[in-house]
Amino acid sequence: MKRVRFSMIVLLILFWLQPEQSVAWRIFTAEQLSSTTISTASVCQDAEGYIWVGTEYGLNRYDGYHFVSFLNHPSDPGSIANNLVSTVFCEPTGEVWIGTGKGLDLYNPSARNFLHFRFPDGLKPRVTKILRLSSGELMVGTAGYGLYKADKHTLTLSRVKGFTTADDDEFYSNLFEDSTGRLWKCDASQGISVGKLHSHASAQKFVSVLGTPMGFAETDGKVLILCMHGILCYQNETVLEPSSFSTMVTFTASSGRSSSISSGHSMKQSAPL
Repeated sequence: MKRVRFSMIVLLILFWLQPEQSVAWRIFTAEQLSSTTISTASVCQDAEGYIWVGTEYGLNRYDGYHFVSFLNHPSDPGSIANNLVSTVFCEPTGEVWIGTGKGLDLYNPSARNFLHFRFPDGLKPRVTKILRLSSGELMVGTAGYGLYKADKHTLTLSRVKGFTTADDDEFYSNLFEDSTGRLWKCDASQGISVGKLHSHASAQKFVSVLGTPMGFAETDGKVLILCMHGILCYQNETVLEPSSFSTMVTFTASSGRSSSISSGHSMKQSAPL
């Protein structure tokens, strides 16, 4: 999990917080948070305008004036399950999901407490990514324990099988759904998996030599794979390297086949996924 240490936290409060006021900067010292180490995936704004910041020691909520910290208290079953907050996911409906070092929580604003979700077999894995699919399903990626689907009514999670390949490390550092319904996954090293979630075929896995995949973005029908040392582009069933980079990229599929793409002013296509 990528983390950033701050000696000072700088939050930009733009029109989306105060739409009828001019843009303003507000600077907050790290002492106002429960910890100075935060995950790059644990900052979001909810439907009410609150900004949530997850840290390695507690969850923080900013209301435009003050920070409020939420910590685990063993004697309080409604407190957050674990103080290590690895990811926070805010939905347009107002729900705030929290991935912690020991599972998945949902903040209950009416009672001001946290609902705890149960994994199968008593597991308490670190939740690394939360994603709402276009189908309405809430996907929960973990650190080494695979992919799960959350059921809000029963407060349980069920294992999603058949998406990853047999040799997958089951680590989900990132999840992304593109406009065609394909699910993308980054693993703990340099692996990228892509496929349809409920199809009979397993997702295909590729390994990038541009370093660890960090995330995904989509524009004009292209899926951009953001890696530690560059950006890869997926278009028309083909992985390309943007011409602005000057390195050779080789992908090795889980089948063992390799394909290379060269950059420059032109692009050489790799084998289709």
